[in-house]
Amino acid sequence: MSRLDAFLNRLADTDFGWWPFLHLRPARHERMDTRCLPRMSLHYGTLMGLVIYASYVFGGILPLSPIWPIACVGASVAFFFIVVRSTFAIAWNRRAARLAGQAAAGSDSERDPRTSSRTGTRRASSGWILLLSLATLALLAVFG
Repeated sequence: MSRLDAFLNRLADTDFGWWPFLHLRPARHERMDTRCLPRMSLHYGTLMGLVIYASYVFGGILPLSPIWPIACVGASVAFFFIVVRSTFAIAWNRRAARLAGQAAAGSDSERDPRTSSRTGTRRASSGWILLLSLATLALLAVFG
């Protein structure tokens, strides 16, 4: 494993980096594939886009308008998908392939304990955060 892969995987393994959507993180032996990345992009891109839009509005850079929040969210979702797919997902998938090979050889020493710890509570809380973000977007579009 290269030093860059090790660094990217170390960053991706921190719980803080996945907050508030910790439930989206796949187990270490699972691939970060096309089912996982769009969900991550929608969650993080929506949050990032709304924060960017709000900072531009409060900074006087953008006017309140129904089109700008949608544009900021759309651009953020696309940006997040491209960046994660071209960096973190590659390193994550290399490690997943290596761990799958070890598991096939009978070595589960690096198996992820988070495999069965996905709880409904985490999913519900991130659903509320996403719903709150979308409601904020709707309010800004209506009253903007």
